[in-house]
Amino acid sequence: MTQESRQAEIQRPAVKELIKVEMIERLPELVIRAFQVATTGRPGPVVLDIPEDICHASYPFNPEDLDVPQIHQQIPNLRTRPDSHSINEAAQLLKNATRPLILAGGGIHLSDAAQTLESFAETFSLPVAHTMTGKGSISCNNPLSAGLFGRYDRIANQFIETSDCLLVIGCKLGEIATKRFTLPPKNIPVIHLEVVAEEIGRTLQPTIALWGDAKEGIKDLASVMQGTAEEQNEKRATYIEEVSKSMGNWRNSVNERLTSDEVPINMARLMHELNNELPEDAILVADGGFAVGGERREDMNARIIKSATINMHNKHNQRDTSPYILQNRRGRATRSRVFSPLLLLTIKMTPNTRVASHRSSVPFFSQTRRRIYHAKMNVKTNVQSALTDPHAPSMVRANTPSP
Repeated sequence: MTQESRQAEIQRPAVKELIKVEMIERLPELVIRAFQVATTGRPGPVVLDIPEDICHASYPFNPEDLDVPQIHQQIPNLRTRPDSHSINEAAQLLKNATRPLILAGGGIHLSDAAQTLESFAETFSLPVAHTMTGKGSISCNNPLSAGLFGRYDRIANQFIETSDCLLVIGCKLGEIATKRFTLPPKNIPVIHLEVVAEEIGRTLQPTIALWGDAKEGIKDLASVMQGTAEEQNEKRATYIEEVSKSMGNWRNSVNERLTSDEVPINMARLMHELNNELPEDAILVADGGFAVGGERREDMNARIIKSATINMHNKHNQRDTSPYILQNRRGRATRSRVFSPLLLLTIKMTPNTRVASHRSSVPFFSQTRRRIYHAKMNVKTNVQSALTDPHAPSMVRANTPSP
């Protein structure tokens, strides 16, 4: 049931583990193993690969053989704690800091630690910044919230740079979180609490490494620091006011976008109105903002160019004279619309761009290589004349209206 593709090789880089069933007798064991791997450590998807011959085989299993233990039917399940010596060292660093900052990642939610973190931050006056997946680690309305940090920060990056202690929890400190690995500065002590040991020190070496579950690690830190809460709150009162004031200034700076009357409505205004109307316990589910990144570049360009072309045609009431390019459908070459010579120029500038559909094959490219090459050369030599000459060859004819 491979549909003529090497599915296991395609899926392996995208999953936590790929388990292949080679003997039907081992199916119950491997089903339980798949759930165990998926729900322990950092949870992730697991592929259970069952070959066709196994699918068509039969075996007298007992129904209970396929029961997955309750502990592996939820996340998080097995929790670990950092060692006490490292916890004591980390607590001492935090107690001595005057401008500490917590950097929360998506691991907070995987550990079900959001409420624990917010209580910890409020008890010891510790501002919290978060990644995109860590949003919700602390309420956005909380005076301790410093918002997003990294590539898309609001105010958090400036507080990272002036911090004297960073507590990183459940965050890989990848390219986006570190703004292309320029954050945090090297001279700032870093405590890294992470459930996957290999992630600690992957992009920077922390001062103190805490290997364990986020929720349990936060609880242990709070337990060691509990006698100094009042002292820490007094010491950081001015610092907390600075964070709250900076966030307020940022909100004021974007108020024009939040209340804009532009048509069509912009996303900031839409979200602002939703925030005003939804109850406090509402749950808003949004699709991934980076979904467009998974598209082939030429597909995205084609839609952009098509949209621009249609707008120009509507505005100038011109006939659609867009050129054609070959496209593959199940190994056969057909004719498909291309909306501008700009698309052919894009092909020229990016040699690895695939110009056929998602079913493209190597034989198709070998059959059409010369056609595409000549199309590119035609554009290269004739694009200027095509923009002005209505009698230009159809392969390079432009839809651009006359000035």
